[in-house]
Amino acid sequence: MKFEAPCEFTEEIDEEIKLLQGKTKTLIVLKDIINKKFKTKFDDGRIYRVQKLFELTYGLADKDAYEFVKLAKKEVENGSFFCYDLNESNIFKRCLYLSPTMLNYAKYFLDLVLVDSTYKRNRFNLILVNIIGITNYGKNVMLGFSLLSDETNASYNWLFAKLKQVWDQDPDNFIIDESESIINGIKNTFTSRIILCGWHIQKNLISKLKGLKKKDKDLYAKAISLPFITNELKFEETLQQLYGSNKLTKEMKDYIKLKVKRRHMWAKCDLKDKFAGGVSTTSRIEGLHAIQKNYFTSSSSLQSVFRCFGLIESFQEIKCKEEFERHKKVVSVEKITLFEDLKTIFSEYIMKKITPKFYKALNYTKEEVGRNKWYFNLILMIMF
Repeated sequence: MKFEAPCEFTEEIDEEIKLLQGKTKTLIVLKDIINKKFKTKFDDGRIYRVQKLFELTYGLADKDAYEFVKLAKKEVENGSFFCYDLNESNIFKRCLYLSPTMLNYAKYFLDLVLVDSTYKRNRFNLILVNIIGITNYGKNVMLGFSLLSDETNASYNWLFAKLKQVWDQDPDNFIIDESESIINGIKNTFTSRIILCGWHIQKNLISKLKGLKKKDKDLYAKAISLPFITNELKFEETLQQLYGSNKLTKEMKDYIKLKVKRRHMWAKCDLKDKFAGGVSTTSRIEGLHAIQKNYFTSSSSLQSVFRCFGLIESFQEIKCKEEFERHKKVVSVEKITLFEDLKTIFSEYIMKKITPKFYKALNYTKEEVGRNKWYFNLILMIMF
C-alpha cells in the first residue's frame, strides 16, 4: 500500500502502531500518541489505513501461525527456548516459549511456581498458559508461556515434559487451581509439592454451601474459611462442627469430605512443614491475566501476542532491577546496636562464630537448612 501524504511511515512508527493496536480506546487517541511521540502530522484516515494494512500483513490464519513460529524460532538464535507441535493435518497444536531472561530466572526462582490458564487472548482461541515465579523480593517474574489447543492430560503432559527438559531442577512448589489435567501433568513429571489455590477452594465451598448461609451465617463463615485456617486443632474442630450439624445437607457434608481428602494440598494448617513464602493462592497470576487483557484480546494475532509478551517481560525486568537497586546496599553488623551489646557479653571467640550468621540474616544470603530450603537469597546481584 502506498501513502502519498507528506509524512512517511518509518519502520519504527510501524512497530509502535503494531504495539498499540487494540490498546487505545479510539483511533484518535492512537493518532495523537503517534504524532506526539514521532512529531508527525498523520490524520485519522492514514492511521486507519495503516491499521488495516497490518491486519492484512498478519494475514490469514495459516500465515499468522507460520509467522509466529518464525518469530519464535528467530529468538532461539538469541538464547531462547521454543518448541511446538502440529497435529496430523499439519495444523498448529501447541507450543512453549522461554526467553533468555525467563531461563535465567528459572535458575534462581523455582521455590514457588504458579501455573494458570486463560482464554480469549488470540484469534485462534488457543489456551494461554502463564508460568510465573516469585523473586526473593516478592516480585512476579515470567518463567514461560504456552499456547495449547486443549486442556487434556496429553497437552499438559507435553507441556511439563518440555519444562522438565529445560529446568535444571524440580520446583519446590507448584501453585495451581483444581485442574485435574495440570495436577496429573505435574505428578507425571516432577517430584514437586502441589498446592491447590485456597481462593479457588473457598470459591467452590461458597457455591456448594450457599444453602447453609441462609440457615446459619456463623457456621457458613467457618466453613468457607477452612482453606485459610492455620491452626490444625481449629481446623479439626471446624470439621467436626460441620459434620455434626443438622443444618448441612448430606450433599454438603459429602462435598466437604471429598475436599478434605486432599487437604494436604490446600489447607494452610497442613502446608507449614515446607517453605512456601506464605503463598497459597494463584492471585498473583490472576493479576497477570488482568494486565494481559490490556495487551491482547480474542482478535489478537499470534504475532502480536508474542511481541506483547516481550513488552510485559521488559516491564517486569525493569521493576526487578529497580527493586534490586533499592536493596543492594549491604548492612554492616558493626552499625547494629544489638551487635555492640553482644560484644560486652560474649568472648571474642564467640563473636567470631556468630558474626557471619548476622551478616547472612541481615543481607539475605542464600543458605540451605536440612532437606528443605528455608532461605532468602540476594541473587539479583549475580543476574544484573
